[in-house]
Amino acid sequence: MPIVFAGTSDFAVPSLVALLDAGYEIAAVYTKPDQRTGRGKKFSYSPIKLCAREHNLDVIQPNNFTGELSKLKSLKPEIILVVSYGIILPSEVLDVPIQGCFNIHASLLPRWRGAAPIQRAIQSGDSQTGVTLMSMATELDAGDLLFQKMIPIYKDDTSGSLHTKLATAGAQLLISKLPQILAGTAEGRKQEEKYVTYAHKINNYERWLDWNKSAIELARKISAFNPKPLARTILGKQILIVHRATHGRSNNHELPGTIVGIEKNKIRVQTGNGFLDLLQVQIPGRRPIDVSEFLNGYSINLGERFQDAVHAKP
Repeated sequence: MPIVFAGTSDFAVPSLVALLDAGYEIAAVYTKPDQRTGRGKKFSYSPIKLCAREHNLDVIQPNNFTGELSKLKSLKPEIILVVSYGIILPSEVLDVPIQGCFNIHASLLPRWRGAAPIQRAIQSGDSQTGVTLMSMATELDAGDLLFQKMIPIYKDDTSGSLHTKLATAGAQLLISKLPQILAGTAEGRKQEEKYVTYAHKINNYERWLDWNKSAIELARKISAFNPKPLARTILGKQILIVHRATHGRSNNHELPGTIVGIEKNKIRVQTGNGFLDLLQVQIPGRRPIDVSEFLNGYSINLGERFQDAVHAKP
């Protein structure tokens, strides 16, 4: 029962490795074309391409599926499994495999369809998320739900830590339920449209902290955007990236963005509601450091004010 695997990011790697460890036949691996990155604009391989090459798998990298249909049909896949691929499969591709096309998505659908489900779950203050194994439809993330696994979101979770948990959970769910899919005994259920929410792609402007927001909103954004795209602000002419922060309820009468406390290991900032303690920060181009180390090298003063998102907008 040959399987065609389509994936690109490191989120997909545990699922591909789990399939190989379980002895499944991978007829081919589809991944996005190599990208030019860095100052030298050298080509870099996707995590899935690197993994596939380590296991001597056939790697196919089309820009789209125009002209790929005959090649795909020649593989005669039992299923096509899609995990964090980044290219939408056209309807004619969905009809190729014998048992159908299936996807592992990093949320408890129908909540958080779309490009950034992990970040949006944290940013919205969700107490839990999970992974969904679903059949694929022409509409993005709208197929029938087959199996789900819940993962709690803890106070100290970032999108990075949650990403790792969900990638592992997705691989585990896949291996435990794949026999039912291959046997044709997995029964799907329709998604209830009234519960659908969308995890829209994060744009660059969203990275900037708006100090008029509440402290809890800002803390969630910082966690959600760590390690990518990373929340940031401006003090004077210096951009400051914020990796970790905690929030509190106390207020004073200072304007949002004003530094109201400086201690050994934190910088306290007034927000629109409550205060935010900055704990780990980074000057662009340098490594992230704890605030205690930052204060040893940079002079800041009570009463200075971080710029809000409006002033930071290009």
